[in-house]
Amino acid sequence: MKRVVITGLGTICPIGNNIEEMWESILTNRSGIDYIKGVNQDATNVKVAAEIKNIDLKEYLTEREIRFNSKYINYSRIAAKEAFLDSKLNENEINHDRFGVFISSNIGGCEKIEESYETGIINSYYIPSVLTNSASSIVAIDLKANGINMSISSACASGNNTIGEAYLKIKYGMQDIMIAGASEFAINKKILDGFSAMRAIYTGDDKDRASIPFDQDRQGFVIGEGTGIIVLEELEHALKRDAKIYAEIVGYGSNCDAYHITSPQKDGNYAVKAIELALKDAGINSNDIEYINAHGTGTILNDLIETETIKKAFKDNYTNIYVSSTKSMTGHMMSASGAIETIICAKALDEGFIPATINVKNIDSKCDLNMVINNGLRKEIKYALSNSFGFGGDNACLIFKKWDK
Repeated sequence: MKRVVITGLGTICPIGNNIEEMWESILTNRSGIDYIKGVNQDATNVKVAAEIKNIDLKEYLTEREIRFNSKYINYSRIAAKEAFLDSKLNENEINHDRFGVFISSNIGGCEKIEESYETGIINSYYIPSVLTNSASSIVAIDLKANGINMSISSACASGNNTIGEAYLKIKYGMQDIMIAGASEFAINKKILDGFSAMRAIYTGDDKDRASIPFDQDRQGFVIGEGTGIIVLEELEHALKRDAKIYAEIVGYGSNCDAYHITSPQKDGNYAVKAIELALKDAGINSNDIEYINAHGTGTILNDLIETETIKKAFKDNYTNIYVSSTKSMTGHMMSASGAIETIICAKALDEGFIPATINVKNIDSKCDLNMVINNGLRKEIKYALSNSFGFGGDNACLIFKKWDK
């Protein structure tokens, strides 16, 4: 089996338009949640969201690309280029047939669908702009990646599944390099109204107490938008060119509750099994995990079930594991959450810093985990786990190891 490392990072998300800005926000507990500007507030009862801020796409793309491509495609291209440049791969020195791209999205170009209904205009770019595989394909064109190309959609587990499946392609010797991640731009009236009808989303107006995972006053998730892209590389391939390695991916576990289309299984047993599968793949035991980046959406049901899942998976050791939900800063970016949380875990391991769950005042007594609250911790850790659980009962867990030469 091959070993797989992370050698490049790229993002545009509510807390930063590149990796440096995003990580500075994590270090300083800076939230990306604010009152919605991209949707008329009089048209929806959802008042706050985690939107992209202060970015001029004209600095990166042509007017034609901005006009005809959907947001999730354009932002994927920018983040993928950042990750590729960060990796310092030389396009003239790689085997392009063993260079693949997996970029997922749940909603794809939903704003183009809404736009077409409002204007009645359908052009030749319409279908490619809405398809959920277009970002992956266009990034492959940009980077001349002739290997495997795919978009995986498993609701809010998509980011972790995409990175996990890309990891397997390298682990089993099918590819040398993979661009992997997810992109989601779904802050529009119809999506907001849909989540509101499900009573899953926060509809209050206090932006500082909106996304508060594991707090007893939580009232639902805050929707976010963003893109997270990483470069995965076979270890020897990376070492030969003396690449910067952020972390190693060592474990991946995925399964399905097969229980309900939106509700997680009450006993969390299959989420537990997904964690156990990741631990088995990594060849470590539960006592080795030191930090968990929780799915932590801020919904009543998810946070309670995830707490019980962690207790079952880690038994008596759960009190020794640091836990936080960075969705308290980024909001819930659906498919992109797992991808950006992978980046956060890689940086946490690389720099010895455990992020916080911010804006928490009263931890739910039933969510009695070893929570990192309001301020992050400077601490060297060896293994981190990232949980992602999606509608349909999709569970995807990744384990990362600190890189040590």
